[in-house]
Amino acid sequence: MIKATKTCFRKYFVLRGRATRAEYWWFYLATILASLSALITDGLIWGFSEDPGPIEIVISLAIIIPSITVMVRRLHDTGKSGYYVLFPLVGIIAGIAFGALLGPSMGQPASYGAGFIIVSGFILQLWWLVKPSQPNSNKFGPNPHEVSP
Repeated sequence: MIKATKTCFRKYFVLRGRATRAEYWWFYLATILASLSALITDGLIWGFSEDPGPIEIVISLAIIIPSITVMVRRLHDTGKSGYYVLFPLVGIIAGIAFGALLGPSMGQPASYGAGFIIVSGFILQLWWLVKPSQPNSNKFGPNPHEVSP
């Protein structure tokens, strides 16, 4: 986890190349633990509330960019373009449009359909993030498992 976190912070703005599943998920776990620690620390110092505390805000700002860049590199590792990071956003927009267009005439079934469209964007992206590395080199670079350190 420490190695993955160091790698992701070292590649803070790097969108090219590939990231292994282990690198992505270890960094993801580290960000969850850091956010949880910040939440607890803020709560103990300034009191627990619904609003984020100053430590939580600093941690969130520090990890947002490397979280996006490692996700782009992870998608590259599976052979997908980095633009696929936006796929859940497309699902949200399509789901809202579906619900707005068909909601007045269809009612609750349109709401279920909109929800399904929104959730499918996230599930599809999760599927891409858990897939194994594409073997050999791809257009985004060599397979990280086959490159010597």
